[in-house]
Amino acid sequence: GNTIMSTTIQRFTALMLAALALLIASAIPGEAGPVAGVKTSQHASFKPENFERLAVIVKPIQGQSHTGFVMGGRGRQQSQSQSERLVEQGFMRTLMAHGYTLVSRTDLDAAMVEKGLDQAKLTDEKLTEEAAKLLHVSSILIVSVDAFSVTPMQQQGSRPAALPGTSAARSGTQQTQRYFQMVASISARLVKINDNMVMWTGDMTINRALSNQEQDTLMLGSMAESIATAFPAFPAKKN
Repeated sequence: GNTIMSTTIQRFTALMLAALALLIASAIPGEAGPVAGVKTSQHASFKPENFERLAVIVKPIQGQSHTGFVMGGRGRQQSQSQSERLVEQGFMRTLMAHGYTLVSRTDLDAAMVEKGLDQAKLTDEKLTEEAAKLLHVSSILIVSVDAFSVTPMQQQGSRPAALPGTSAARSGTQQTQRYFQMVASISARLVKINDNMVMWTGDMTINRALSNQEQDTLMLGSMAESIATAFPAFPAKKN
């Protein structure tokens, strides 16, 4: 009985993973597999074992546009910092599972505030330089959300029956389907501090329809995980 049970569970898990891979693949037209759509490049001298201790810095998302949504200044900032946090968590969780030791953004924020530095105004080079000094790391993974927009869309479709009082009932058989078009692009660069050399890069862009707007930050988080998954794992230590 137990073997059948465990085989069933294994089969179910495999099915779930396959479904998840399909789901991610369907998010990226023409690509397949969980790390589909991630373009990577690396420096000839890049060796993961030289980068055991990493700091991940997600740059503040600039000009995040939710076209057609009027968000108060505060609401917008909240959703922005939530997006940045999800992107950071996606990278940190995956890289830690890959065997790296990570210094978090909170450590850097505290140190920056203490020194009176405004991150948004710093160039990448200045940011890595300051972060390296404050966090005692020799390399930093700089992540930036280069594009992020969600636009409300609608398409006409005919449905035979409509519930009374719904927009479909009011417009006869014409059913207006609302959805959101999300365009997002995330890039990551591993920078070696002492010579500002870019050792590894990973980029991903998606353009897809979402059934509701709440999914946008979750999609950013899963994009971050996909890019981090494409980052070479830290070699297991030999005893």
